[in-house]
Amino acid sequence: MRVSKIWSSVSQGARKQNEDRDGKHYDQWSAPTPTEEIYVIGAEFTQYELPIGNVTAMAYLRTPDDAMANKYLTTTAQYMEMYRQMLGPYPYTKFALVENFWETGYGMPSFTLLGSQIIRFPFILHSSYPHELLHNWWGNSVYIDFDTGNWAEGLTAYMADHLVAEQRGTGAEYRRSTLQRYTSYVDASTDFPLRDFVGRTDGPTEAVGYGKTSMVFDMLREQVGDENFVRSFQRFYRNNKYAVGTWDDIRTAFEDTTDKDLKPFFEQWYREFLEPGEAPYAQI
Repeated sequence: MRVSKIWSSVSQGARKQNEDRDGKHYDQWSAPTPTEEIYVIGAEFTQYELPIGNVTAMAYLRTPDDAMANKYLTTTAQYMEMYRQMLGPYPYTKFALVENFWETGYGMPSFTLLGSQIIRFPFILHSSYPHELLHNWWGNSVYIDFDTGNWAEGLTAYMADHLVAEQRGTGAEYRRSTLQRYTSYVDASTDFPLRDFVGRTDGPTEAVGYGKTSMVFDMLREQVGDENFVRSFQRFYRNNKYAVGTWDDIRTAFEDTTDKDLKPFFEQWYREFLEPGEAPYAQI
């Protein structure tokens, strides 16, 4: 634990300097991997660390809380190892929980910015928190092409929120609740193809972009089997790390892994209908 009454900062990448000197604090952050944006957060933080192999789990809290910090650090280690085995090596050298005075739930490369009340809800450790950690694979190191549809939120919901529920034996209840939300919020006037999802702005966009997308991935998993499902996303991650990944790249990864023609599946569930004059399964 490191307590400081001087403001310190958090950014993406590895911390190269963390020093109080002459009444001032000096930080230096190095981000050698490609990144889409630069984020810097500052406050009077209490800092906690836990080495996890060649990665460091970190917590930046606005008030000291050893017990809570330790819960987050050990939970980081648990889920980081799970996703490392599932998808491949974690793409950064740290993952930090950063406490925000606004009640946010943001995921940046190598850290998450969560509100003070949010991080104290006991269920967050095994719901929103692994979701934000997983975004370092989906969205923060494989980037989203918003012109062809945001696949990352639905995939992250499926591999974090749904997977945790499945591990606890409540996967069917999670899927039922997801379908119920879709039925409650979406009708013919508010539905839209997954290729048009950019981000969540209201109930219908969440029900489609998160819920419907995650259920499409569940159907894809049923079609190819668990092993091929995981191997396909490992391939997709290797092929698109630190680059833009699209729905078409996902389809290609699955076809290369399974040796199956999956164009009809993606035609039905990703595009859903053709624009006037559009050829069947034009390049996405």
